[in-house]
Amino acid sequence: MDYLRIDSFYDEQALLVRQAARQFVDDRVLPKIRDCFRAGEFPVDLIPEMGRLGFLGASMEGYGCAGMNSLEYGLMMQELERGDSGLRSFVSVQGSLVMYPILTFGSDAQKEKWLTRMQSGEPSVASDSPSRTSARTPAACALPRAGKVEAGSLTERRRGSPAGASRTWPSFGLARRKVSADS
Repeated sequence: MDYLRIDSFYDEQALLVRQAARQFVDDRVLPKIRDCFRAGEFPVDLIPEMGRLGFLGASMEGYGCAGMNSLEYGLMMQELERGDSGLRSFVSVQGSLVMYPILTFGSDAQKEKWLTRMQSGEPSVASDSPSRTSARTPAACALPRAGKVEAGSLTERRRGSPAGASRTWPSFGLARRKVSADS
């Protein structure tokens, strides 16, 4: 229900983006997300479909990205959040923390190699996890090596850091293993 008639303020394109995201959430996310939650799994099989729909790197232009404006992007994210906050977070992080830095600071070769693949949700790129990431991929260079919590903090050392270099953050009770400077 749109009691405040907010939809009347949106242009046709924004409404189409929201409808596409809404349909995706209703048809593909909601039927499976409870089982994924209970199994502690992320629905990686949805990533290529989100790429085809233009959700990955949605606010960027070029390299197959949708070039959505802020309103369209926000409506899409609102619908994804309705389905699952983890899915919405994945789409947001993929675009803003992974793809945008490549677009902004990457060489033309890096942009060609990575952005089109990431936008499409290509499984070898989009679903890499720390346990499956090769040391040759850009994502592997930034992966932290998390350790166990001591006195409520998480200590990590980035790969290639000098011996003894580490950072510590509050862990909010997450169990991790401590990383030594030699690991």
